[in-house]
Amino acid sequence: MSVASRSAHLQFPQHTPPDFAALAYACMSYDASKRPAMADVCVALNQLRTKYCNENGTEIADLV
Repeated sequence: MSVASRSAHLQFPQHTPPDFAALAYACMSYDASKRPAMADVCVALNQLRTKYCNENGTEIADLV
């Protein structure tokens, strides 16, 4: 109920990359017109994967 009433806010762990958190917050905007298109989300996630993941197999899910 607190999410629906806009009183709850998702908080990421302190080690979460800021650009990942920014993308997630943008996707959860209360104003649907401010949310990124799915194609833009896919592009951003691929950029994040390139930036943060390495050949050791780190995945985006391991970053949050």
